[in-house]
Amino acid sequence: MKRKLVLISGSKQTKLILNKQLIDLLGNYISIHCFAIDEGLPKEIEGDVVLYSSESIEEEAKEILAINSPNEIVGNRTIHYKHISQLLKIPVHTKITEKGLNYLYYLKAKQNCIINKSIY
Repeated sequence: MKRKLVLISGSKQTKLILNKQLIDLLGNYISIHCFAIDEGLPKEIEGDVVLYSSESIEEEAKEILAINSPNEIVGNRTIHYKHISQLLKIPVHTKITEKGLNYLYYLKAKQNCIINKSIY
């Protein structure tokens, strides 16, 4: 029986994007169940791992539902894995605008993400 990962995001669009990425990367190994706060949540969520798309989503979700999981992960800004090669072509110390970050499919920001450490 596959272990269960539960994704909680803020919006339907983020849920769909992250769900596809998780299925592409981990779908053969774990069962993936996704929820978006703006679509409504069940009263209780249970899984082997709960993945929140950001800190603010973690805080909001914990206020409105019971979470039963031995493991929780809070996402940082993430890179769509299909676009990593584009990121690696950017020269060191290149300034990247927020629009540029969106182009590379970054999600909700956090100051200490890996791109800030390696490029700025």
